[in-house]
Amino acid sequence: MLVLKFGGSCLAEAGDFRRAALIVAERWREHSRLVVVVSAGLGTTDALVAGRLEEELERHRRLFVELGGLGPGLPDPEPDDPDGVEVLALGERLAQALLGCALLELGLEPRLVDPGELGLLTCSSPDRARPVADWRRLMAERLAGREGIVVVPGFFGRALDGGRRRLLGRNSSDFSALLLAVAGGARRLEIVSRARALMTADPAFLSEARPIERVSRDLLRELVRARSPIVHDLVPEYLADSEVELVLHGLDDGRGSIVAPGLVDDPELVILVHHDRLARCRFNSWASRSGSPSAAADPSATICTWKRGADAFAVLPEDEAADLIARGPGRIEVDRGLASLELVGPMIGLPELAQEVRALLAAGGVEVVDPGPEERLLLLVASEDLRKAADLVHRRFGRP
Repeated sequence: MLVLKFGGSCLAEAGDFRRAALIVAERWREHSRLVVVVSAGLGTTDALVAGRLEEELERHRRLFVELGGLGPGLPDPEPDDPDGVEVLALGERLAQALLGCALLELGLEPRLVDPGELGLLTCSSPDRARPVADWRRLMAERLAGREGIVVVPGFFGRALDGGRRRLLGRNSSDFSALLLAVAGGARRLEIVSRARALMTADPAFLSEARPIERVSRDLLRELVRARSPIVHDLVPEYLADSEVELVLHGLDDGRGSIVAPGLVDDPELVILVHHDRLARCRFNSWASRSGSPSAAADPSATICTWKRGADAFAVLPEDEAADLIARGPGRIEVDRGLASLELVGPMIGLPELAQEVRALLAAGGVEVVDPGPEERLLLLVASEDLRKAADLVHRRFGRP
């Protein structure tokens, strides 16, 4: 079995769905069992969060017609939606219908199924659900013997008690795909997105970023810890005890990057991960009682936390800082207008590397506002200095 996942960044126009369908058709020639997971199209989830449901439905109707209007049609919003989950899950369901339409246009016969039909049952909160403890057995039983092309929406499963849709968290369709790959015994999971591969930096930010062909699972875990958006934050954990080979590539480039068991990274590989428009929150009297700000900071939004002396620190997006201040006990000092630049790679633990990076930035006229936690090479700089700092560091260390 092969599992393919198409990210929303590469599903915007009718032509994108047709290109995705061509990839499915090519893989279908090589595999008798193919599971295809789709994210909501580019910008759809944000529009649904903003309340623009009718606008999105109309846009998807136009895409459906442009793709030939084949198949059962587009799904309707569920009228019973007490948690607001159904309207958000609609984005993936719409993308599922559009890809199904594009596959029918090629003469293929996809089966559009709900994640619950494949055993993806969940527990805990409606918007950050987790698979039930016995997820692997349940999904393996439902996947066994399924032949052909199965198209399933990512991002959500079904509640164990009552069967309502439950979200796995934002940007979690690749997590859905991994669960299906592991449970179904797939040897490979291909994640297709706008980026053609894992790069030494964000290519939208640094045009000099270079692709990386092979990455270890350990390095993937470190990238997720650094809040790189390359995969969902639960992927490394659920990938760890499987034999699934992960391939990351673009819609028009099938080469990409491979993450597989036993791979060893280039010892000099350095990857830059950056975040802008951040705030540093410093906890004074409260830090001495709690030891960490993580109890107040939202872990899904926080870039990092650490303690230095009697104070504790949290770095998070500026728009999250006000909420943290409102909820956090004790006195909190906030510095806004910051950006983080983190180096990830096998040699990051070397103390001389941190010294070299700081000296490099100082020589280039970039002030380091805060050196960050001791165990990570993460530096805080002013937002206006971020690009200059990234250029300096990538030019020195960003080899493929």
